[in-house]
Amino acid sequence: MHPRTPLAIPDIRLIDRPASRAASRAKAPETELKPLPDRRRVMVVDDDPAIRDLLKRILAPENYDLIVADSGFEALRYVEQSTDGIDLLITDYVMPVMNGNELAATMLRRCPGIKVLYQTGFSDLLFGPRVELAEGHAFLEKPFTARGLREAARLVLFGVINPPAGTPAR
Repeated sequence: MHPRTPLAIPDIRLIDRPASRAASRAKAPETELKPLPDRRRVMVVDDDPAIRDLLKRILAPENYDLIVADSGFEALRYVEQSTDGIDLLITDYVMPVMNGNELAATMLRRCPGIKVLYQTGFSDLLFGPRVELAEGHAFLEKPFTARGLREAARLVLFGVINPPAGTPAR
């Protein structure tokens, strides 16, 4: 049996519609994403198994210890049983039983200082009566690209896309 080589996720918009002509025009060159020098612990929570798998595959090449959960309750159970902290929570906002905001609020009480990246197609629900997110929280509107997810995670964690070694989480 041959070992399977992981497939690279192309940096394309994660949607099922073709791009418009304006979106397909040439773009300015992007900054190279350098390997992260320091390891961070990242928890990914999404109730959709296909999205969970996709997020895991996109983030796997980064220097993260990834923990993947299918619900807020599973994520909280992990935190209760682990002595290791979580640096970044990447969560879907709209999930049954416990939404991403409820999960983030509970995680903050158990892991003070955790950063939160919501991925959502419903940013209007995310804000509700608020005009801005809490410090250390950000959101990534669906659909997004693989690179967009990697950049957003880095920006929430470090405040820059290519942090030098020893950069503390913000």
